[in-house]
Amino acid sequence: FKLPCLRERREDIPLLIKHFIDKCDPQVKIEPEAFNYLADYDWPGNIRELENEIKKMVLLSGERKVITGYLISRRISESSDNSNGVRSTATKRGKFSLYEHISRLERDYILGALRKSNWVKKYAAESLAIPESTLRLKIKQYHITPE
Repeated sequence: FKLPCLRERREDIPLLIKHFIDKCDPQVKIEPEAFNYLADYDWPGNIRELENEIKKMVLLSGERKVITGYLISRRISESSDNSNGVRSTATKRGKFSLYEHISRLERDYILGALRKSNWVKKYAAESLAIPESTLRLKIKQYHITPE
């Protein structure tokens, strides 16, 4: 008996993604963009390749415990770009948008600091080593709301 490859069992991929994340660290969350990249990929290396990719992303998520699209391996994100165009216009044209990447990282760090401080802006600003007024502006700029 031979199990069909993952590309022939696409309906199993979301369950496997969740299973491997929970197996590595149940506290880690995955953003929809990252989830879509993983779900849309063909996985020629099958389940082992998927598991290894998730292990790597869980480690890279660090203290923030959030898997973002920027943690996905280039081969996976580029494959997804070619099939459904998830990335930004600049990236689709083959250009790296440094501003977009830095903004995304800044937003993730601010969100992580707010979560750690239980949404107390004073403590979040201190942990980020920025004035509270700057934090308030960034919260507004990135449309960050309590979860």
